[in-house]
Amino acid sequence: MTTDWISVPLVGLPLIASITMLAFVASASPAARHRIGPSVRMFTLLLSLGMLVVTTAMFFGFNQFAGEFDWVTMEFSKFNHEVRYVWIESLGIHWTVGMDALSFPMVWLTTFLLPVTIVATWNEKNAAVYFPLILMMGGALIGVFVALDLFMFYVFWELTLIPMFFLILKWGGHDRKYASQKFFIYTFTA
Repeated sequence: MTTDWISVPLVGLPLIASITMLAFVASASPAARHRIGPSVRMFTLLLSLGMLVVTTAMFFGFNQFAGEFDWVTMEFSKFNHEVRYVWIESLGIHWTVGMDALSFPMVWLTTFLLPVTIVATWNEKNAAVYFPLILMMGGALIGVFVALDLFMFYVFWELTLIPMFFLILKWGGHDRKYASQKFFIYTFTA
């Protein structure tokens, strides 16, 4: 049963946009990557600001985004913006996302920190790859917070590891290769 749709774009838009940008960057020449970096940076910032506007509007209960959403009086066991679709019927796996009084502040905090992170690292080298990875990380984190199915939680949690691995490997400190290998081993086996 689908009661509201806003959880889906909060997860899907950053993931789809980041994968599309990374595919576009991978097909571009090194000179073109340098030229499209500012455009990727600006698009990432605008998308993250749009997500912040939507979640802030939900926080204040604006009806065009929130419907019946009232965060202050929301119960911990009642899910708002719940979306449920059968995904893998033979295994009983559903795409089930939604927000309650515990997950919504985490979603809002993630959408708040995304533009802050982008602005704080505005002059980062290799922007055409860095900023889509940050956006992918944000979308996957929102997925972790809105997942209502254990399988979906696992998928989104593992999805956060992909951009983190590459961010550590490329933009980490002195022993970044060793750190990224340890990160991969510990998180993959855990």
